[in-house]
Amino acid sequence: CIPAQRHSDLRIMLLVGNGTLCVMDAIDAGVRSGGNFLMFFMRLNFIAWLKLVKMVIKEICIRIGFDSDLSVNIEAMRRIDEAVGNYLAELKKIDHERFVIESKSYESFTNGLVVISDDYQMSEYLLATYRTMDLELPWEGDFDEFMSDKNNTLIFN
Repeated sequence: CIPAQRHSDLRIMLLVGNGTLCVMDAIDAGVRSGGNFLMFFMRLNFIAWLKLVKMVIKEICIRIGFDSDLSVNIEAMRRIDEAVGNYLAELKKIDHERFVIESKSYESFTNGLVVISDDYQMSEYLLATYRTMDLELPWEGDFDEFMSDKNNTLIFN
């Protein structure tokens, strides 16, 4: 039972009940151990003590106002985890070999840009790259004539 902030009476009741259990458990362990610390700790109900600590920490968080932020953060983390899981599933679908080949072609393209020194070379290099990659040009005919008509538009596919 993990009661929410709005059930303060139930939280306190569970806290007092679990605290009473732990006090009785400590008294029982102390009496039965006969003063032997090892036997004392062996007789303790650690589950009950851990639950008591958890409940006390939860109550303190609720009292200082940390609980509402915590639940919002937990929900946000759950949504992030779900989104990352979906993203990883999509990444697994990627053809790695094709990606490497395409990356090398783009790297080759950028390496060619380094040696270009004027606009004419740039224009020729881009046209050659379009042909090499078998891409459709966004204009027909001569580029300058195409662009001189105000009604024409470039549409990149």
